[in-house]
Amino acid sequence: MPAFGSGSPEKDEETWHLVHFIRHLPQISPEEIADMEQLNPKSPRQLREQEEIRRFLEGEGPAPAAAAAHRHER
Repeated sequence: MPAFGSGSPEKDEETWHLVHFIRHLPQISPEEIADMEQLNPKSPRQLREQEEIRRFLEGEGPAPAAAAAHRHER
């Protein structure tokens, strides 16, 4: 059977970090999931929506388009 590994201690350490992460997945907490979601890449549309929300919350602009679409009429 061929040997596994790169021969580089840094690469081996990265491999073990991945192994530990995969083993932890069944016990992952909602807080950890939220932290990881913040690290996910965002599309240009998502970035625009985030910026609209930020500006609205800071009083710099109108309500975001997504929020305007969800208004209820009386």
